[in-house]
Amino acid sequence: MFFASGKNKAVLYKLLEYANQQVVINWYEDGQLTERNGFFYSSLCIEDNTLVFIKENEVKQTISLINYQTIEILPDFRDFFQLTNGTHILQIYFPH
Repeated sequence: MFFASGKNKAVLYKLLEYANQQVVINWYEDGQLTERNGFFYSSLCIEDNTLVFIKENEVKQTISLINYQTIEILPDFRDFFQLTNGTHILQIYFPH
């Protein structure tokens, strides 16, 4: 389960600090980019094991955290988070 380790929680809380900016989300399967979504949002929250991006009281994007085993901050990039479950990878980054 996603919240099994304290490290996942700490990184997730760091992710929740981001607000009022642009985000880009990339989905990969077996190393291949399968989908990309970029948008502006005002806040992030977690509801029922789901990461929710909100702008003007409207849900812009949801991500089920149950689908992933780990979350980490990629050290080679600034403001770049990665959720992983085997060959399924979701990357969240905040361009500047």
